[in-house]
Amino acid sequence: MLSRVFGPSSLHLADKLAAAAASGTSVNMEACFSQLTLDIIGKAVFNYDFDALNRDSPLIQAVYTSLKETEQRATDLLPLWKFSILAPLIPRQRKALATVELIRETTATLIRKCKEMVDEEEMAAVI
Repeated sequence: MLSRVFGPSSLHLADKLAAAAASGTSVNMEACFSQLTLDIIGKAVFNYDFDALNRDSPLIQAVYTSLKETEQRATDLLPLWKFSILAPLIPRQRKALATVELIRETTATLIRKCKEMVDEEEMAAVI
């Protein structure tokens, strides 16, 4: 499973990096490795192609925004985010809530699809 998913995704990243090197374009390696990781986890765990190496999507942006928010909360001197009543009034908190909701919805959908696949496989094994 891992070689079926990891190999093609890694080769795709290598091609992307080779093209950037040939054109002299700088590359954000942290972003590339994050995209690669998301693609591999999506395919291996959820049978879902995030296609993060090829395009930005609202889900990918939501993940990055949530990670940045987590980092920000760890260093906030005044943890306003603990007061949920204030969240609608603070733009950063509104954005964080929206991104978390998108991540939750997507995760719930992926888990539901995985359960359906397992149920179908179990039914096929019984028959």
